[in-house]
Amino acid sequence: MSLLLVVALLAQAPERVPLPSKSMQSSPRDDDDWAVERKAAIAEAMEPVEHFVITPPTGWAEGATKRFIGAFVGGLAGMAVPALLGVATTPSCGTFGCGLTFGGTLATSLAPAVSVVGATLGFTLMGGRVSAGAAVGGMIGGLATGLLLLFIHRLSVAETNQAQFGVVIAAAAVAAGFQAIALESRHDALEEAPFIDVPAARLAFSSLGLVGTLGGITLLSAVSAAFGYPTGTTIAPILIMLGAAAAPLVPWSIHRRMGGEGSLGAAYVGWLASLAVAGVGILAAVLGASFSSSAPGGDARNTAMFGGGISLGVIAAALGTPLMLEWSHGNARRERATVAPGLKAQLTMAPLAGPRGLSGGAVGVSGTF
Repeated sequence: MSLLLVVALLAQAPERVPLPSKSMQSSPRDDDDWAVERKAAIAEAMEPVEHFVITPPTGWAEGATKRFIGAFVGGLAGMAVPALLGVATTPSCGTFGCGLTFGGTLATSLAPAVSVVGATLGFTLMGGRVSAGAAVGGMIGGLATGLLLLFIHRLSVAETNQAQFGVVIAAAAVAAGFQAIALESRHDALEEAPFIDVPAARLAFSSLGLVGTLGGITLLSAVSAAFGYPTGTTIAPILIMLGAAAAPLVPWSIHRRMGGEGSLGAAYVGWLASLAVAGVGILAAVLGASFSSSAPGGDARNTAMFGGGISLGVIAAALGTPLMLEWSHGNARRERATVAPGLKAQLTMAPLAGPRGLSGGAVGVSGTF
């Protein structure tokens, strides 16, 4: 077997052909070039080729209900604990307006992050396959939907003496539900195509690279603006625009360096989408603060909108582009994958010889793969 392998490799290597020269004879340099080409050809033949196989689902995933419940309960508990602590420590009127304090804002801002941990833990305990970023993606969609629900309710129902905790709990349940759906969908995708799994380290380093870039752009713009008019006010906007245009290059470079196959176009699409979602979060925080400052007393909806808006803006800006890169990475691998043949039921009838020469018929179901 080894002899056949050596013969096959030698057959793929380039033949020794004299290179044209003035004397039409090979030189030592020609021999060296041929040796390099032969070595490269053998290395290319020996290089392993990745084969990706997609296994189509055959029906309802086993254990999906308990995994969904585990993720939903874990996410809702993770959302509730910091939020309740923030509401409990919020006086009627504080530094940031009626019903808004630094402690309450910090607690409600951290609630989505704690909810992601709780949903992931609950899903894992119920036997789910977790991929980095699944719960975060679900939280972005759920948090935006929950903030929209709070905003509509705030416009429809004016502030009263009632605490209005019901709609806040409903908004938190919406966010937890989106996380559970995202986790279960990702579990099914990994069962079908395990090769699209996202390494947590790659997602984390891509996000940290983007955050560091944004921090550097902000710091440099602030230093430039300190020079005042006209130098500072002219240079600072230019730096902000150039930095915003080049920011997606950093996470994309890190992603590719760590083995990712996401495209540069996906990085810019994710960057624009994350900026739009972050803008929605900032708008929600501003509306929550304005509602709180004009209200006669504390309202849980205002605190939830303010803290949730800040959290949505931060999560979207930091993780939107890396998540889009990982989505593009999975699609690139799916395009090269082959689909495994599914189970096909086939009805067959064959004569069956019974005892003492009696004959009858038998019906069977056979499967072909």
